[in-house]
Amino acid sequence: MLKEILKRYYYLIPAIVFALLYFQTIFYGSAWGDDPMVISAPAKDFKTMAQVFYDNSIYSGVHYFPLFYLQCFIVNMVFGEHAFPFGFHLYHYFSNILVCILATVLFFRVTGSKLISILIILLWVVHPVNVQNFTRLLVGPGVMAQAFCFTFLILYLNAKDSNNLKIKNANLLFANCFLLLSLLTSESFVFFPLILYLIFFVLIGKKIFSRDYFYLLYPLIIVFPLYFFLRTISCGGIFNNSVDTEFMQWTEFGTLKDVLFRAFWLAPQLLVHYFKLIFFPFGLIDSKAEWYKVGSSLFSTYSVFCQLAITVLILLALYLYKKIPLFLCGIVWFFISIALCIQIFPLFTITGIRYICIPMLGILLAIFSLFVHKKNFFSNKILIMLFIPIFIFLTLRTMYYLSSSRDFLHQWIYCAKEAPLWNKPQYLAKAIDTAWDEKRENELPSWLTEEVFEKAVYDWIDKYLIIKRDLSIEYGPMQMAYNFYAFRGVFKFLHIDGQLENLNHAINSSLQVNDSWLGWYEIARFLKQANQWKPAWKALKNAIQSNPKVKHSYDAQFIEVAIKAGVAHEANEILDKYILLASSSSHPYFVKAFFLSELGDTDGAKKYFLQASDPQKLLGAGEGDMYYFAGNFFMKYGMYEDAKKVLRLALTFDPFNEKIKSKLKEIEQQL
Repeated sequence: MLKEILKRYYYLIPAIVFALLYFQTIFYGSAWGDDPMVISAPAKDFKTMAQVFYDNSIYSGVHYFPLFYLQCFIVNMVFGEHAFPFGFHLYHYFSNILVCILATVLFFRVTGSKLISILIILLWVVHPVNVQNFTRLLVGPGVMAQAFCFTFLILYLNAKDSNNLKIKNANLLFANCFLLLSLLTSESFVFFPLILYLIFFVLIGKKIFSRDYFYLLYPLIIVFPLYFFLRTISCGGIFNNSVDTEFMQWTEFGTLKDVLFRAFWLAPQLLVHYFKLIFFPFGLIDSKAEWYKVGSSLFSTYSVFCQLAITVLILLALYLYKKIPLFLCGIVWFFISIALCIQIFPLFTITGIRYICIPMLGILLAIFSLFVHKKNFFSNKILIMLFIPIFIFLTLRTMYYLSSSRDFLHQWIYCAKEAPLWNKPQYLAKAIDTAWDEKRENELPSWLTEEVFEKAVYDWIDKYLIIKRDLSIEYGPMQMAYNFYAFRGVFKFLHIDGQLENLNHAINSSLQVNDSWLGWYEIARFLKQANQWKPAWKALKNAIQSNPKVKHSYDAQFIEVAIKAGVAHEANEILDKYILLASSSSHPYFVKAFFLSELGDTDGAKKYFLQASDPQKLLGAGEGDMYYFAGNFFMKYGMYEDAKKVLRLALTFDPFNEKIKSKLKEIEQQL
């Protein structure tokens, strides 16, 4: 009886394992800095949310994912003040259960074996590199894109097997609708039509080029043009748009030489890095999992090894194609998906542990295809015996890492424990500071002390104080933002310790790592803390010149540095240019108003505060303090109606802000 139930409802087994393993995460908090994006203006205000469908300048970056915000809006509407974090964790939890079910069904359709499909998805579910993908609040709404993509593939397979024309066409219609929904939720899954062609090529071979399978082209000739049309309307072009916090457009390919260099030198090393994550599992962002290695020169031992390893893997897949077509399918699945997820070919390459989630399925498919091929030798009992110890090991690793997603303090503790030397001082400091700020010193482990932090800093100085730029620096993990922040603590430590010569070396080394916006901004940040106002202004100007659209440049630091450096006139001109660059957003007008207010220009400040509070301006998501300050400013000069207007605007994207609600009550009492 039980055996029959398991055979019939096989697709529920991985989902049940996931549900049991990850149940505790429903009650977790937020552990990543950008999680509040799910409660930003487009995620709470209906008008703003609707606007992202045709104008993506409402949010930062070069992205276009309106359905992501639609999902966030629904979660916020349903759960209200309990949406963050509980509501989003619950939504994430059930979304992943749905994905597990769909993935199991899909792999049964591909492999023809219920057991193999269950084992593949079980390993995927319990693998620790997916902890972030299965728990991070920001990722939750994007998980539905995976569900849409798997549904797209399943419906196409249904269409292939159907002889009824109406049913076939219905499957094709819904399949392509789900593909469009996935693209509107997450751009990363643009490669799924290629996965579709891979699967069909394995199942039916060269027949996919016949007229009978013309419907395989529907994603390319119908869905993609429609998607790019919508994206063009929203972004002012298929790919290009106003860059806000992204440091480089993801479509900036560079010259042919750049593309070839990255394809044949960098890409193999990144692919090997992700292979290592699968077989030597770590489960944290900002730790060993995202500290990838690249060679220091074109023909370094490591880079050549990676090129040879990937070449051998490709040749092996081609050699085994006729005998084991699923092996080729899995390997190509991995290559295609990881290349497009981490953007190997554009110049802005990023690595993120969450990007391994879908590509890992390709590797698991390739591995298990060998067992399918040798099924006469590997009986089901032998296969399960081999599977059980691996399953237990990965499950224990995942259980170990789960607590890292509980909150910021736990995240920093785990990172400090596992991070490479480059990042270790940074995360030791974050863990200690967070524990002190939240009065949770008793939760720090015994090994995490200020003495350990100080030793880590000196070890860092011994190894990294003087850096000479080479390929491992230019394309390595040091240049990514959250790794570059290691310089923050080093600057501060050397300054406090009076090591001025070493401080100068550290500043020069930081520019060897990143001489664009990020490098100069961090130098300006430190110089401001050291009260070096004119050098700080020079560094800040360099940051702005490298990318004038990054709004982080125009903050309280900008105003303070400009005034104390005595360059108010020059700063005013820079702000005027910023307003021209982002005239539809409220942010530049707020900054200009704050700046003029600090200079004592009350009339000018009034003018720009009024413009910033125009309902037609794009709301400054996550900038509630700006609206609160503007409300206080208007109250100070008896402009109560304008104060109410600007504070109510803030409540459209932050409806549970008690400070703003209290200020509105105060205004009502005075009127």
